[in-house]
Amino acid sequence: LPTAVPSIAASPQPSSDPSLEPSVAASVYPSSSPSSEPTTAASVQPSSSASPEYAMEYTVDSNTSPYLYTFKITAFNFQSPLRWVVFGDVGPAHIFPDIETLSNPILVSYSQNFPWSGLTTSGGQSEGPTLSPVSSPWNPIGLCDTLEFSVTATNLASNLLWSDATVPANWHQRIYPSGSLPESLPSCI
Repeated sequence: LPTAVPSIAASPQPSSDPSLEPSVAASVYPSSSPSSEPTTAASVQPSSSASPEYAMEYTVDSNTSPYLYTFKITAFNFQSPLRWVVFGDVGPAHIFPDIETLSNPILVSYSQNFPWSGLTTSGGQSEGPTLSPVSSPWNPIGLCDTLEFSVTATNLASNLLWSDATVPANWHQRIYPSGSLPESLPSCI
């Protein structure tokens, strides 16, 4: 199960509320049958057959040092608030070998309605930088409601996953380069 680990920078501590602890869903993991194809962000599927509740896109400015990443989360088929957001999620014990995370991330800006104020790190089913405090939910107003945030990181990554660690259907989702969301998602233009 994901557990929050305080980051080096001072960040609010996650809640000890047991209702926030995610349940285990074995169907989240890639098939255990042998395959000649490596698991990549594009091949990872959520445990639910329904369309995802949220999607995440990113841009990266590679002309800055450290690199500046801007992420946008969009609400689509949401059934529950977004709470425990792990981005750059490498999965349990780095189960996804081709997936990258962000090194030394620092939260530098965010949109006005952003419910989180810092970063921490999660470990367990979802491992990676985590928006904190994890007890702060985002309750979208409606379809296509968005949040944006920017972080700096010392590495240039292009194969990223994210998770809402409290909702198994939202585990290990691909973070899409800006403008490349799947056509199966509603249009928000």
